Amino acid sequence: MKQKTKSVAALAATCLLAVSLTGCGDTGNSQQETPQSKPAQQEAPQSEPAQQEQEAKSQASETEDKDTLESNISVTNVSMSEVKVYSTSVDDYDPERGYLIQATVTNDNDTSCDITPYFAVDITGTDDYGAEQTQRVVIYGSAVFTPYGLKSAQKMQSVGLAPHETKNVRYYVYLDGSTPLLASPLTDETDDENEDYATGPFDSISTWIWDDGSSKYYSDKITSLSNIELVSFNAEESDMVYVSASEWGQSVTLNKEYDDGSSWGGYSTYNSVISGSVTNSTQDRWLSATAQFDVNLSGQALNSNGIWRTYATLDHVDIGASAELSEKSIITTQNDYDVTLTPALLAYEPDMR
Repeated sequence: MKQKTKSVAALAATCLLAVSLTGCGDTGNSQQETPQSKPAQQEAPQSEPAQQEQEAKSQASETEDKDTLESNISVTNVSMSEVKVYSTSVDDYDPERGYLIQATVTNDNDTSCDITPYFAVDITGTDDYGAEQTQRVVIYGSAVFTPYGLKSAQKMQSVGLAPHETKNVRYYVYLDGSTPLLASPLTDETDDENEDYATGPFDSISTWIWDDGSSKYYSDKITSLSNIELVSFNAEESDMVYVSASEWGQSVTLNKEYDDGSSWGGYSTYNSVISGSVTNSTQDRWLSATAQFDVNLSGQALNSNGIWRTYATLDHVDIGASAELSEKSIITTQNDYDVTLTPALLAYEPDMR
């Protein structure tokens, strides 16, 4: 009963408030008598030039916010294929297992950039109990490497691009090496927490990729990798200056030298040797420089021991001068394999003295 009394009282109060408000609304004369002094402070309309200037500033501010290194970079055409991995001496060892990741990277910035892509794959392998398991992970580590970027302490190696350069880059995943393939789980939780996930910069991948708790997959437990996907990339302005691959590799060749072995009583062999020179066609003196190449052996891949032989270090190269490459035999085989050489990266440190 008390509750009902309260309800009636509340209803009465509500009606009284409504009547009061209606009465206030009827005092139209007083509203007219009280000029809306500075009604809402109606400001004088801006002149057209002033309005245009304000709009231009607003648009410029929005452009500055969006014009980041990442906004001028794209990573497309990502694919992965299984390859045979050879030693430099092809006849001495059976080919081992590996994967080749290919992607097209475009740098539309005005500066040289280091671009670090992060790839997710389905990794299938056996657990400690012998059962086969599949997990979606982001792979990185020294088992994933590329000749299209400088070696660094990063757990995922970046690729280097000159200003306004588009390059088809290759990452090698070497499963049977001495180091395990490192990976971090790709979870729905991370996906939900980051709206820009799968398209944004490195910030859209949380720092779990650097955690000490990362998974380690050893070759004897890996069955396969599949379903590759670019999940993010990071871009930084490089400390080095990169030269477009189309500009510097024209004078470098891969020669094939045949040795019938008669002079030393051995087997006949084919040695593929890098030779030629690199010309400084830039406007800077090179205090130091690194030229790197990508090598294919009958469409397959070399392991890291082979690829490091395709790195050449140059010192003090003047403007317009050329530096000879020291000849290095990168492949030795008793069969006449089809070996191809592709300029991958030229990075130099300008001499500012």
